[in-house]
Amino acid sequence: MVFKLRRFIILSSKKVRKEFLDFFESKEHIILPSFSLIPKDPTLLFTAAGMVPLKSYFLGEEEAPKRRIATCQKCLRTNDIEQVGKTIRHHTFFEMLGNFSIGDYFKEDAILWAYELLTKNFGLDKERIWVSIYPDDDEALKIWKKVGVSEEKIVKLEDNFWQMGEEGPCGPDSELYYDLGEDFPCKDPSLGPLNEGDRFLEVWNLVFTQFDRKKDGSLDPLPRKNIDTGMGLERITMILQDKKSNFETDLFSKIIESIKNNLNIDYNEDTKINIRVIADHIRAITFLINENLFPSNEGRGYVLRRLIRRSFSSGWSLGARDPFLYKIYPSVIETFSGVYDLKQDEKIIKILYSEEKNFIETLSRGLDFLYNLIDKAKKFNSNEISGRDIFFLYDTYGFPPELSEDILSTKGLNYNKDEFNYMLEESRKKSRIITKESRIFEENLDYIKIKDELKETEFLGYDTLSTESKILLILKNGERVNSLKEKEEGVIILDKTPFYGEKGGQVGDKGIIKSDKFEIEIYDTKSPVENLIIHYGKVIKGEVYLNDISFAIVDKERREGIKRAHTTTHLLHKALITILGEHATQKGSFVSEDFLRFDFSHFSPLTEKEIDEIEKNVNLWIYKAFEVSTFYKNIDEAKKEGAIALFGEKYGNIVRIVKIDELSKEFCGGTHISNTIEIGCFKIISERGIGTNLRRIEAVTGLKVIEYLKNLEKTLNKLESILSAKGENLINKITELKNEIKNKEDEINLLKTKYFDVLVEKCIKDHKLIDNIKLITLKEKSLKPEDGYYLYDKIKEKEKSFIFLFFSNKDLKNLTIFVSQDLTDRISANEIYKELNNKNYGKGGGKDTFSSGRIEKLDGLEETVVDIIKKLEVR
Repeated sequence: MVFKLRRFIILSSKKVRKEFLDFFESKEHIILPSFSLIPKDPTLLFTAAGMVPLKSYFLGEEEAPKRRIATCQKCLRTNDIEQVGKTIRHHTFFEMLGNFSIGDYFKEDAILWAYELLTKNFGLDKERIWVSIYPDDDEALKIWKKVGVSEEKIVKLEDNFWQMGEEGPCGPDSELYYDLGEDFPCKDPSLGPLNEGDRFLEVWNLVFTQFDRKKDGSLDPLPRKNIDTGMGLERITMILQDKKSNFETDLFSKIIESIKNNLNIDYNEDTKINIRVIADHIRAITFLINENLFPSNEGRGYVLRRLIRRSFSSGWSLGARDPFLYKIYPSVIETFSGVYDLKQDEKIIKILYSEEKNFIETLSRGLDFLYNLIDKAKKFNSNEISGRDIFFLYDTYGFPPELSEDILSTKGLNYNKDEFNYMLEESRKKSRIITKESRIFEENLDYIKIKDELKETEFLGYDTLSTESKILLILKNGERVNSLKEKEEGVIILDKTPFYGEKGGQVGDKGIIKSDKFEIEIYDTKSPVENLIIHYGKVIKGEVYLNDISFAIVDKERREGIKRAHTTTHLLHKALITILGEHATQKGSFVSEDFLRFDFSHFSPLTEKEIDEIEKNVNLWIYKAFEVSTFYKNIDEAKKEGAIALFGEKYGNIVRIVKIDELSKEFCGGTHISNTIEIGCFKIISERGIGTNLRRIEAVTGLKVIEYLKNLEKTLNKLESILSAKGENLINKITELKNEIKNKEDEINLLKTKYFDVLVEKCIKDHKLIDNIKLITLKEKSLKPEDGYYLYDKIKEKEKSFIFLFFSNKDLKNLTIFVSQDLTDRISANEIYKELNNKNYGKGGGKDTFSSGRIEKLDGLEETVVDIIKKLEVR
């Protein structure tokens, strides 16, 4: 078919957004701004569709601001990440244009308006529009024919049916496609969207939620029918700008130009896939970091880290060997200026730079190993890499298996995932920590059922530290019992309690539960499920029975120390944000008696000046005697008023707010003092990194500050006494000693070098010759495994075609195997170790040139290595 010349007006992406939203505003829709990429629903990683933030409206959990809504929603998906860059249309980050009806208009208006917007407002050629419908949806068929789509351009697909789950709301959907023309070849144009490929581009999906699916599979009509639609901004912009791919539109042009300039490359057939991957991912990276998400090894942070690493890997393939993504970041901000409030923040650029820099080290080590595996696979005509090798790459170098998979796929290879998963599970088994026997039963108890049976524990601990209570349940070793005798331990559940159960980072209370018949020492309190509090205790007098009336008393002095520390975490949080920036948000905490541990996002160690400023601010706020108050509020109102909700925490509709004067306002269920002056003072005792872009501060409050300073003073006095120096002279004395130690170390290293030279000469002299290969062996109890690398380098200076076996440590059971480079095309150190593993000599592995591990038996090992070498030689 020959199409008419294009007649639509080329629109910028900003005008496309505006035209869509203006159109639906004219149809009496309320226009809502884009919601966060990080959804309220904890079961979802990211907002993956326009409907996700509106789900509570559709389900009737919240009242919608209006029954007609339209949005341009930021979305992120990674399920098709391997397709990004290879096709004209796949993305991780994208924008979804959508109009929604919550029990208002339905199928006819949705179809009419979609067709009207595309053909009249956007001016698309009606002859190029195709539609798919669900086979049984006769109503949709009639409406499409009514608006002017000919029946031969309406295809029926079984896939055109949407459902949220096996049961519940569902309904048919209808998709609009646009024929991009003969530049995109396909098998049979008359089949329209039934063809594979990109010629018939899906533009808009209209979902008609009209049924309620029952357990037996039957469909009952919904009393209130809904409309949910989604159109990809990138796709419609590509059409309206008459481009051959989404990446050629103004949504990507400035970003791609920045990539070309910063990497000094051209955009061509050889480079375009990698450039597209970078351009796509840097958009996702920019938006995620701007939502205060930081790279980490779990959850959403891991997805961000993976995006950064995939981007940099693509840059590596284009020749990049230094951080570059941080230079491209500003081009994304420029692209979306006037649309989204993205920050041109130096701190964010530093985070990106730091992540790239760290990954370069991982990448350079891991890629050498991986490409070695690829070369070996090709040499032996294999299309699969061992899962054990990919696990070694992951376990030793921190090289993500997803990245290995991505790189292997570009070479037409894959790896054995079953073997990898087995190795991963075995590794996890070894690293699991076994808890104390007395606590194991916790994991098996169904506390949810217990709460349903006993109802919620009434917590009185905000207002009182003692109360009369009834004992509702007693557990001993995980089993329900009627009583506990003197010296026996167990779990006590009361109808009401002043004891705070550990949660939100605050430790549980200690104290006593007693009556005139018994006394129980409570050494811990927990809240395993919401609103159920359990007390761990030991009977120190008498015998306690089920249904006994008791008196529960919290250790007041300890609780006061916990309160001081907890309120201080709020002050510290405020100080970090004030001094370091808004990105320095809380990621975890631990609060006990006058001690706190606080984890937060930041990209570098704190300077001495920053620590001083943080301490100064917190202590100043303490001495200003700010009032601390608590109150309850609707969660949305609290957020509007600026209250901080902690990332990862779950909240109900009504939340408890802790307010410190006009300084701080946070969601918090913990216990607090009533005035900051009660804290006394604050001192940071350590600051360190606990992960990439994650820092930890440990601090003390109250009298523990004096205790800490007293201990420092004692240490200083001891140093002055030992070194016979004070003040500035003490520092000079320590510096002198350090220099003296360094000089001695240099002398030792010199002697060590001479000793190594003697060892090298001796072991070369004593070598065995196996088919022109020298087998050199050294057993030395006084040396460490890492000394082998120096010895190997010394041997390399003198010999070729050798294998070096280095036994070290007191028991000589640490074995490192080195193979000279000229032999690695025939013999691999890793393969030798694998054979030893198979013969039950021990466990180890590594690269072609060196492998290390632990040997269980030494008898016959050298002879076995000789046999392995001969076997590998004749292969």
